Amino acid sequence: MTGAGNASFGWDHEPVGNYGGDPSGSSYKRFGKNPSVDDISFENALEPMRVADDPQIVDAVKTQFEGAFSASWHVTNPWHLNHVFGTPPSSSGSGPYDYTWSFTPGRFQSMRVYAGINYLTNTTERQLEGVVGTNYSITVSQGDPVEASLTALYGNETPNASITPSSFETEPEPLIFHQGQMNIGGTNQTLMEEAELEISPNARFQRGWNQHPQEAVLGGVETSLTMSKVITGTDLRAEAYGGSGGPQTQVNGPTANLSLQTPGTSGLTFNVTDFAKPSEYGWTNFIDAENDAMEDVTFTAGHIEATASSSESSAL
Repeated sequence: MTGAGNASFGWDHEPVGNYGGDPSGSSYKRFGKNPSVDDISFENALEPMRVADDPQIVDAVKTQFEGAFSASWHVTNPWHLNHVFGTPPSSSGSGPYDYTWSFTPGRFQSMRVYAGINYLTNTTERQLEGVVGTNYSITVSQGDPVEASLTALYGNETPNASITPSSFETEPEPLIFHQGQMNIGGTNQTLMEEAELEISPNARFQRGWNQHPQEAVLGGVETSLTMSKVITGTDLRAEAYGGSGGPQTQVNGPTANLSLQTPGTSGLTFNVTDFAKPSEYGWTNFIDAENDAMEDVTFTAGHIEATASSSESSAL
């Protein structure tokens, strides 16, 4: 038997500055609530071998190992952001505490993922080592909890005959749509339908003469912010034009933030600290008696940071 109730799914930080190193503690964390896994796979990058007098492949040599991992979940805790921004957060405050993540060029902190199942009378676990984020999105939709998705690479894998996480950190309430706020250029956006923030740290491996990667570093970061809301005015269209009189030769770049809360005290805010320039603008449901006319805007964003408010006195 496999499936819900027969699976174990968690993760832990690997040491800063020690790519793929064993986690130093036993602070196992969940991927929020309602998790789902889209991909846990690896490639051996086999190189076919031939000889001159045989038209078929006579051998295949294993070259570089590389794994792929992707999952989504309803967001409860922010600690996975170490593996989106590549570094642990800075902290401030005296309760509730604020933890802030920002990008720093250089080494990228990896995580370890534990995926185990009980099937019939046996147990097996895949321990994914050196997991680093390449793409991350967080989506707020009317009527739903906030959802995060992570796509990642990993550098090694160990099979286990037992489940590693013995216990997990307590999960707070999930972030929820009715505690969210979108702000563009200092103006709170009303009648929001959906917003999605996508951050691509594009972490990449550094290899030597080894089958497995030896380091992971931050790549070229790309950030976009997409929103859909009932049309209530012309401000966003003017931002996309670059001015109120129609399309201009350049567009401005207001600041932006996406702020999310649980029904309790936890919160998570993503701040675009320099510019969010509209790259696409459009109307949907125009002349539709059954639906509201919506405006959809996609922003290309500059520097971004994330700040979580938490009752935890130290980052988990």
